[in-house]
Amino acid sequence: MTIYYNIAQRNNGQGGQDKGGDNVLRSFLNATKRNPAALRQPEPVKVLAREIGEGLFALLLKPEEEPVFFFALAQLGLDSMITVELRAWWKSELGLTINVLEMLARAH
Repeated sequence: MTIYYNIAQRNNGQGGQDKGGDNVLRSFLNATKRNPAALRQPEPVKVLAREIGEGLFALLLKPEEEPVFFFALAQLGLDSMITVELRAWWKSELGLTINVLEMLARAH
């Protein structure tokens, strides 16, 4: 279902890079590669949390709510299937590998 939703969003000009979210995340990651010390400040952490939250909400097919980083993952409906998709998103967007069991353990 997520594939069909994403296709519809792209056709309406709302999904993927058309939305600009991927560009924000990629710009953020490139900036932190150049200056890792910037991660010690509170603002970059909020940017990263927001981008991860938006990615999760896209996988859950939920509209974005403000602020997305105040919800526990279990409250959002994170289950094993969505966790696998989120893990793949983390790997493709952030270049990080995270264990599915670790994600589920932190969901509560």
